[in-house]
Amino acid sequence: MDRLAETIDELRDQVIVMQAHGFDVTEDDLIKDTLKRGFQAIVDEQADGSYFTVRWDSDFHNLQVLNFDDSIMGEAKPNAKDYMEQFKQDSDSVWDNLNDAAVAALGR
Repeated sequence: MDRLAETIDELRDQVIVMQAHGFDVTEDDLIKDTLKRGFQAIVDEQADGSYFTVRWDSDFHNLQVLNFDDSIMGEAKPNAKDYMEQFKQDSDSVWDNLNDAAVAALGR
């Protein structure tokens, strides 16, 4: 799916469609992918281009912003237990959190 789900209801609809088309995907899988792609888009927008890379940490807890040399220049941390739970409870707070983290990482 090219369109990012902004809410858990939109994401659940995407899971149903993907599963109906034979994709082996779970809700948490799609949340992880959606948040990574969404945070990358936010970072790219703040940086006025694709200069930095976003990735999950090894525990899928925090999203990291990497510099050109793969050093971590910033990190987004969930306000809840983890981003999957936070997205299910209040997706707006996740997007606000990721926007704030991008601004902090890029110093803008």
